[in-house]
Amino acid sequence: MIALQMFGVVTVSAEPTVTDVRIGVHSTKTRFVMDMTKTVNYKNIFPLTDPYRIVIDLPPKLNWEVPVKYQLRNIGLIAGFRNGLFNPSTYRVVLDLKVPAQIKSSFILPVSYTH
Repeated sequence: MIALQMFGVVTVSAEPTVTDVRIGVHSTKTRFVMDMTKTVNYKNIFPLTDPYRIVIDLPPKLNWEVPVKYQLRNIGLIAGFRNGLFNPSTYRVVLDLKVPAQIKSSFILPVSYTH
């Protein structure tokens, strides 16, 4: 199972920025966390098959400042991930999975949250 979290961290920027990505492996789930400078509501989260993926759709005005080396992770159920502007109204993050998975939960924590 995949559990998704989005945390906010305070910084000055006109547009929301993803500053870090963390993957945590637990006995019954793999957690994918995106740290952001502003609270952003995701538009949609859904699984795909052939190949197995989890798609996270976000608003289009988003800066991605996570070093590329962090995108080459092979941790838990996640083989790797990629991101980019999918269309003029959607910024998309795709988690490439090793095996089929279900989204157990997804939530957004306010920017003031510290981890």
